[in-house]
Amino acid sequence: MTSFVEICGLATHIAVDGPPGAPALLLMHSLGTNLHLWDAQVDSLARGFRVVRFDMRGHGLTEVGAGPCTLDDLAADALAVLDACGITVAHVGGISIGGMIAQAVAARAPDRVASLILCDTALALPPPEMWRTRAATVRAEGVAAIADATLARWVTPAYLATPGGRGLRAMLLRTHPSGYAAAAEALATADLSQTTPKIGAPALVIVGELDPSTPIAVAEALQKALPKAQLAVIPRAAHIPLVEHPEAVTTAIHAFLTPADADLAAAGARVRAEVFGAAPRAFAGRISLQRTVAMVRLSIEVVEENVVDVLGETDAQSAIAAITRYGREVAFATAEIYARAAEMRGAWDARLEALVVDSVLRGDSDGTVESRASALGWTDDGRVLTVVGPMPDAPHHDATDDVRRIAHDAGLRALCAVQGDRLVVIVGGPGAGDASLAELTEVFGEGPVVVGPLVEDLVDVPHSAAAAFAGYWAARGWVEAPRPVNADDLLPERALNGDEQALAHLVEEIHGPLVDAGAVVIDTLQEYFDRGSSLEATARALFVHANTVRYRLRRAHEVTGLNPSDPRDAYTLRVALTAGRLRDAGSNL
Repeated sequence: MTSFVEICGLATHIAVDGPPGAPALLLMHSLGTNLHLWDAQVDSLARGFRVVRFDMRGHGLTEVGAGPCTLDDLAADALAVLDACGITVAHVGGISIGGMIAQAVAARAPDRVASLILCDTALALPPPEMWRTRAATVRAEGVAAIADATLARWVTPAYLATPGGRGLRAMLLRTHPSGYAAAAEALATADLSQTTPKIGAPALVIVGELDPSTPIAVAEALQKALPKAQLAVIPRAAHIPLVEHPEAVTTAIHAFLTPADADLAAAGARVRAEVFGAAPRAFAGRISLQRTVAMVRLSIEVVEENVVDVLGETDAQSAIAAITRYGREVAFATAEIYARAAEMRGAWDARLEALVVDSVLRGDSDGTVESRASALGWTDDGRVLTVVGPMPDAPHHDATDDVRRIAHDAGLRALCAVQGDRLVVIVGGPGAGDASLAELTEVFGEGPVVVGPLVEDLVDVPHSAAAAFAGYWAARGWVEAPRPVNADDLLPERALNGDEQALAHLVEEIHGPLVDAGAVVIDTLQEYFDRGSSLEATARALFVHANTVRYRLRRAHEVTGLNPSDPRDAYTLRVALTAGRLRDAGSNL
């Protein structure tokens, strides 16, 4: 529902969506846009929140202020909008300047802010002169004068050519020059570095991976400034990910706003109250969706069977029609309530799963990891490995759903997490490591998919994950690498990329056994490589028979498991020989 209210003397355009009485969520747009910037998120968020948006002064349909304004003035506008909607406390979010306004609101009225959602924003946006120059240009030449440069920062060129991108341009061009300039001048003097660190509310900092205006380093600085903040990076997104990657932003917000452990009981109570009203708790907990539908059906059937006797033939038909409409509304309401509960549970499971994966990769071993993993259906009945690869173009939830389906069909268990532009999968079960990984590979995006070594259980996963991540970063060094590729098959590339674990393996597990096999074996192997892998040339150089060279090479194969005549194994052996010689010579390698 949209309407106009008077805020600080200006007719201000606001939009309110979502059920009355639900937790409030205030969302603020960026410079040069309007409240419709959040349209893609509102449909989903309004199912569980009372979502409030408004056009900033001089933007969208809101009147233009008579004079200059500051960030504090804009924060006062936001608080006045909440007052006009009768909202005392709200989750407060914003993108770009909207995110800075949200910080100012939390600093000015901390008791009114439940949490912060700060998208592609910062503590400050220097240099001030840039904003003053831009404001002067817009006042003199209109918004069109800065449109191309601005849009290039907002979204990628590919999106800009789509209908959505053209609509975003139209939104920018329809912004009043005076409104744009006043907000730009407010940014010139905005500096939240002293107030934001004092904010105690939980915060989510969202940033596009390719944002040139507030890059990841700026988002990380904002996260560090906030005592209770977490960071979400939207892959392949620029400064306005709301429109180009709407699902990723919505997913991040839902995950953040999902109740934490301490709130789950209260959240469950709210859902039970909506479904069962004043019914006893023990009774409500036993009512499934199927039983709810059965009760409604039985009630309607009983009424239909007796309505003629009660009302008579004349009035019965209209009563039956009314009962049918009522039954339909009850059915829709029941489906909505159960869907909302399922959605809440699904969002919580996704958040818990990401937490478990992160804890496992860090090597947390206080017992909570195993407990949380078991809550997600994980059982220790087989060995475990880690798979790392690029995220696909599909939405996050599609990729992780595909992973779980493939793992289930193969009799395996899987834990998934999206970390930046990477998809991390922990796979366990009796068949982990066999050909079932081939189908799993198809879920990942273009690029290398690296499989860490098998370990005994979740506690040992950090070893597998360290190898998988090191292999992922080094895999591009092997042009013809298979997909998937084992991390142990990337030992040369990992060592050259600075992986100490791989370097130690080459020296201790390959060079060491060669040394133990005797000087003639290692000398023959080196000569064989130096002679272009020619048996005859090696035999002549060593003054031995070619069969002697074959025997010594076979011995090298036996002690290392690597065949000197295979080009890939030969490369690994050569790197191992070089690393071993350098280590023996006292190098810091």
